[in-house]
Amino acid sequence: MENYASSLIDYASIILIIDLFIMPFFYEQKENETEQIITYKNQPLFYIVLLVVFGLTFFDFGYVWQYGLLGAFVVFLVFWIVGNWKVNKIVRKAMKKGEIQVTGSKLSFKNPVIVKIKKIR
Repeated sequence: MENYASSLIDYASIILIIDLFIMPFFYEQKENETEQIITYKNQPLFYIVLLVVFGLTFFDFGYVWQYGLLGAFVVFLVFWIVGNWKVNKIVRKAMKKGEIQVTGSKLSFKNPVIVKIKKIR
């Protein structure tokens, strides 16, 4: 029973760390009385890392480097998915209701993707 309780505490602390330190790197969420605004700040970073890892696989660095790159990319991908999971769930729910406006480009740091979700009163 103690192991179960300690594992729940460890799981909760990991979720808290992700919420406080990792998620703000991926998006910024603001809210006012009429709408909720989500800005994906570093969306192009994912494509840059993907392109660099893909390009480096063509060089023959040996198996150790290739497995290291693969492992680093998998860790980055997991952080990316976990970091965006909560906000993507909100966006998908709003898309089903049709209360969403999306502007910006997913390939630009200067003009990031901004999602505006209207609130129903």
